[in-house]
Amino acid sequence: MFRQPHPGDLRHCLLTALLLAAAAASSPNGAYAQDADGDAPAATGDATLLDAAMRHRKGAQLDMQMFGGRLTGSSIGDAYLLGGRLQFWMLRILAIGATAGYGQLGDDHDFGEDRQTAIVPVLGHLELSNDAALRLGSTWLEVDLFARLGAGAWMLLDRWGPAGVVGGGIRMYFGLSWLALRIDVANHIHESRRPQGAQVDFDTLFSWGLVFFLPPDPSPRER
Repeated sequence: MFRQPHPGDLRHCLLTALLLAAAAASSPNGAYAQDADGDAPAATGDATLLDAAMRHRKGAQLDMQMFGGRLTGSSIGDAYLLGGRLQFWMLRILAIGATAGYGQLGDDHDFGEDRQTAIVPVLGHLELSNDAALRLGSTWLEVDLFARLGAGAWMLLDRWGPAGVVGGGIRMYFGLSWLALRIDVANHIHESRRPQGAQVDFDTLFSWGLVFFLPPDPSPRER
């Protein structure tokens, strides 16, 4: 049985859809964000932001991530989730990875007072990344737009069950070969068992975290 959407789900799902559409629509040669005057990186002397030879290098590299964020859903309420993610970049645009996290049900959860409140997702995924650039004030940043699709298991109410995840986000680089900032919006699909019966839930995680790349492989624009 499918539940009624949580009030925050539609906003988060729309943002996820926009991020996925941006990643899918970006050309293989890279995408860019214009400023208010319609200037692109090439018009401001920052054309190297879209040059693959000058961008951050991810091929045959590991990245380790630590993240935290807000998890919302009609059954779990307004919860938090902390976790880690490990990815291996098989290609510059494609990574395979795994995520594990831990959280607690929100005070407004719908499972009763005598329930265990731990949330433990363990998920594997594929991530597709595309080159982009973003202007912040007078500064252009090198960024990636990415989409993520995966499956695995959730522990909820001391019970493990199958789960899936679909989402997207942005990864921002600051001239360091070993560090980036990542912002994600992801929809988690899993089964919840309540006294009135089982149902499929769609919970939304908005998170941010740091990404550490190993081994560092500086591009000409990084140190």
